[in-house]
Amino acid sequence: MSDKIIKFSILCHRPYSLDGYDKTSYVYKRVIEAIETILHGLEKDDKIVVGLTKLGLGLDQDFAKICLERDISYHVYLPYRNQESLWVNIPDFDLENYQSIIDHSSKCIQVHEGNYSPKKILQTQSRIIKDSDYILYVNGFWPTQSEYNKILYDPCKKLINLNPYV
Repeated sequence: MSDKIIKFSILCHRPYSLDGYDKTSYVYKRVIEAIETILHGLEKDDKIVVGLTKLGLGLDQDFAKICLERDISYHVYLPYRNQESLWVNIPDFDLENYQSIIDHSSKCIQVHEGNYSPKKILQTQSRIIKDSDYILYVNGFWPTQSEYNKILYDPCKKLINLNPYV
């Protein structure tokens, strides 16, 4: 980890586990507030922040939008080709927004070729964990045990736990 550049990511629930897509819910607001507070603190400490996201539905995309609004560079890690093709009943606006987020990223990494598999999602998340310096863990998705142990025993990584329900 560089003293000046911090790579920051979030691990989180799927939207249905965080009160769905209701951006007015207490849980959603709590998570966004935590992200904003962490980013503000890093900027206040004169750190250069780079966001890392797999750009899934929900908070992954919201995190990228926060980075974009704050003029923070972010890298998109796509777990497989055309991940949006599996999203059903998504409004066209959200799909256009997804493509715009990719277009504005400072780096887009296609982690795997081919079609969807759960293994590709987990491997992509593991890659993001490996590349991160700061990780905001939103209660509900733990990395695999071996990756979790690497985070805990790697003094260069900072794991921030957030239970948005309290």
